[in-house]
Order: sequence, then structure tokens, then C-alpha cells
Amino acid sequence: MKRAGTQGIKRGFRFFPIPAVVVLCLFGAVLSGHDLSARGRRAARNERRAADVAVRGGANGTRGLAVSQLVDRIAASQEQCANIDSYILKWQVTGVGRCSFMGRGRREIFEYTELLVDGDKFRRSEKEWGHCIKGEDIFITEDDPRQRNWLWDGKCSYFWAKTPTKWLERLATRRYTNAEKRARFLAGRAGYLKLEAGRGGKRTDGSIAANLKMGFLQGDVERIDKILRKADNISLRDTPEQVGASQCFVVDAVAKSGRYTLWIDPEHGYNIAQAKMLKGPSHIKIGAWGVPETIEYSLENMRFQMVGGMWVPVEADEKYNERYASGEFMETSTHRRRTEVVLDPNHEALHSFLPDFQPDGR
Repeated sequence: MKRAGTQGIKRGFRFFPIPAVVVLCLFGAVLSGHDLSARGRRAARNERRAADVAVRGGANGTRGLAVSQLVDRIAASQEQCANIDSYILKWQVTGVGRCSFMGRGRREIFEYTELLVDGDKFRRSEKEWGHCIKGEDIFITEDDPRQRNWLWDGKCSYFWAKTPTKWLERLATRRYTNAEKRARFLAGRAGYLKLEAGRGGKRTDGSIAANLKMGFLQGDVERIDKILRKADNISLRDTPEQVGASQCFVVDAVAKSGRYTLWIDPEHGYNIAQAKMLKGPSHIKIGAWGVPETIEYSLENMRFQMVGGMWVPVEADEKYNERYASGEFMETSTHRRRTEVVLDPNHEALHSFLPDFQPDGR
């Protein structure tokens, strides 16, 4: 099996559906039967034993392990995941936050996403509800969500979208006083379908959906092991620290993309178990409202599960804050959970890339 790397990185949680640029994935309850295999269990036991030896290291806990060796192990873990190119990911996002330039009140957002990939082909389906309409104080219900779908079947690119009826009715009332015109407006926007001859669409493996495993932190465009290799300053703390049930290596680094503290879990494939990141103006190209003074990001409460002989992140909490010299700000707290991970599925039997969208309402 070969696996495609991350095609695109979004930054941040699309809290206010400004396409915020984000990072990686997780989720967990229903996983593929790969994690039940004897081979998977043996691999997990061997990994735990090796991790225990590595963490004990010496009198100081990490003596004998150079930080470059640890980065090599992080990279090897990410490459194992990056070589898979046929899979299904499903994930859920629950978030709350405040944003000064969209009203300072508390806003909630809910998302459900499915991503099906087979080599170059992909299908991505998104549903959003809550405060998901940019700049509007309107709460969209789960039974009539905002929907967007992208499909590349190898020959044609499709994009299908549906706007929540509640929001369409508000637009119709604003634009038309005539009842007949309002009715025509609503009927003409039941669904929107766009076809293109070339490859298009949105293939990102999803905010925390895939990128957590692939080693991208929110707002970064490079994988974490590549950032660490080019860091201006990097150090490994003498003593491991407890994160959940694991003893983790702690790395501090200053790089061109920001300041990092990373807790690396050797018992779960040298994945990131916890992270803190700080970016200043020199590290940031643009934020939601220009160039922020600071961006602060944290990742914690990570949960892993064995899938196909690999440790995969399936659940985590993120916090993301942008602060501006003008006093503007954006704050989000997000819980992300993978609900299904399937490696090497039978896409033909599942009709994964069949363009079965609803008729265009126009």
C-alpha cells in the first residue's frame, strides 16, 4: 500500500467558516478490524518494551539519546503513515469560541466530515451546524446543516453544496418583499452543482483528522520533524514527563515558524502526545484579521489506537488564540474525534467515487 502525504493544510479550526488554515486528524470509536490482529497486538507489545527501555535511558532518563535520534524516530513514524494511499476517515468536531470581529459573544460550531481516498481519487463530504454562517447571529440546526461535497473521480471534478433553509429564508426576506419572488428564490437554491473537466476540489486530510498522525501542528505548513531538523535551537530535557499513562520525551525548539514544546510518546509510535506552540509576527504570514501579534496553540488529552500495525491519534483537544495589536482577537477550543478509520477499503464495492449528488436545484 502506498500512501499519499497531506495534500493541503488548513490553518485552524474553521470556526467561523472563514476557511481557516488548519492541521491534522484524529478520531476514534469505530476503527478497522486491523487493530484486532495478532500481528498488531505483537507489534504494540514490542513497541511498548522498546519504549520502556528508551525512556529509562540512564540515570537522567534520556541520557544516551541524542535529540537528532529522537527526531529520526518521529520522522520514521510519520513516514509509515504517509505511505498509505487508500483509506476512509470519518471525524467529528465540536468547538466553542469568541471572535471580536464577528461579535464578541460565545459561538458554537459542529462538524462531521468523511474523506475517502484511493490514490489520486478522493471524495470529501462536510456537514456544519451551529454558528457556521460567517458574520451572522444565526444558529443552524443539525437536521438542516450547511453541506459541501468535493469529488474527483479521475476524469471529472464535482462540487455540490446546499445552504441551510433557515439561512436562505432570512436572505429571501431581506431581498424580496414579494412572496412569489421569495418562493422562487428558495426553490432555485435547493442545491448547487458545479462540474469541471480538470482535477479540482478540496482534498485536505482534515484538520485534526489526518494531520495529527502526519505530524502537522495547527498553522504550520511543514511536518514537525522537518521543522525540528531546521530549528535554530533545539534541546531534549533530561527527564521524561508523564502525559496520561506514558512517560514522554520533552523537546524544546525555536524555529523560523515559532517556539515549540513537544511531548513525544515512545509507547505510541513516537507521536505527539501533547504540544504547545507560540508564534510572533515574524513567524506569521496572515491571520483571520491581518497579521496577529501572537498565535498561541496547545494540543492535549491525546488518545491513540492501534490500526493496521500503526498507532493512530483518535481523539484530542485543541486551543487556538490569535491576538492583534488593534485589540481584535479570535479564541477557539476544539474537541476532535475520529469515528472511523479504514485502511485499504474496497472502494469499488462501496461506490466511493460515484457522482450520486442530488439534482441541481437551479
